Amino acid sequence: MDPTRVPPAVAARMVAARARLAWAFTWLPGAVVLACAGMVALAALDDFAWWQVLPVIGALVPFLACQAANPPPPRWPHTAFLTAAGQLLLGAIPAYGVAAATAAGPALPLFLIAWIGLIASIPLARGALKALMSPLTPDLGATPLTLRFGVRTAIERADTITTGVTLGLTHLVAHARRHAAYSRGNPTEIAVPLGEILGVRPVVLPAMLPWLSLSDGTRLLATAGPAVELATRSGEFLIPTDDAALLTELIARRCAFAGQTR
Repeated sequence: MDPTRVPPAVAARMVAARARLAWAFTWLPGAVVLACAGMVALAALDDFAWWQVLPVIGALVPFLACQAANPPPPRWPHTAFLTAAGQLLLGAIPAYGVAAATAAGPALPLFLIAWIGLIASIPLARGALKALMSPLTPDLGATPLTLRFGVRTAIERADTITTGVTLGLTHLVAHARRHAAYSRGNPTEIAVPLGEILGVRPVVLPAMLPWLSLSDGTRLLATAGPAVELATRSGEFLIPTDDAALLTELIARRCAFAGQTR
C-alpha cells in the first residue's frame, strides 16, 4: 500500500504499523539467524564439520521467506508465528544441539534469543495490525484494505450462526455460516460489485425483515434498528448494523477510491 495514495491519517497509522512489523518480520528473525550462527561457531571452535551449518540455513530460510512474503494485514500475526516457530524448530533447536556437547553454557543465551523471538514477534505483529486498523474511521475507506463489520441479525430458532460484511476493493460481501462439526456449515453470501452501487444511505428499520437464507433454508432476519441501504443496479440491499453512519461513509469512500484505481 503506497502511503502517498492514502489519507494522511492512514499514512501515519502505516508508519506506526511498519515500525512494529520491522521488529516482528526483520530485526527479531535476523537476530535468531545470528544467534544460530553464533551457536554453530561455538561448536566449531572444538571441531568443525560441514553439516554444522545446516541449522543456520534452517533459520535463514524462514527469515528469507518472511522477507519475500507480502501478507495482507489480517495475516501478519500468522506470518510472524510461522516465521518464529520455523526458525526455532529448523534453526535454534538443532544449533543448540550442535553446540551443547562442547559449549552448552555459552550457547544458552543465544538459544534463548529464538524463544524471545517466538514470544515477542506475535504481539508485535498484532500491535501492528491494531495500529493500522483500529479504530475504524471513514479514512480507511480510501485504502485497499479489507474491512470487516458485524451485522445485527436474529434467527427463528436457537443455532450457532456467524454473520458479517466484508468490504474489499472490488466487492462488498454479506456472508453467513453455521458452525457445524465436520461441515462447512451451509455457508451463503451475497457479493455486490462496488461498480454497481448507485447510492448508499443510513436508514432505521422499524421491524424485523428477512435478510439472508442459508443453503439449507434457514432464514436470517435483520432486526429493528440502524441499517445501511444500498441502491444497486439489481435492486436494494440492506445491511443491519449499529455502525450504520460509519459503514455508509466507508462504502461511499471505498466506491470513490475503487473508481480511481480502475
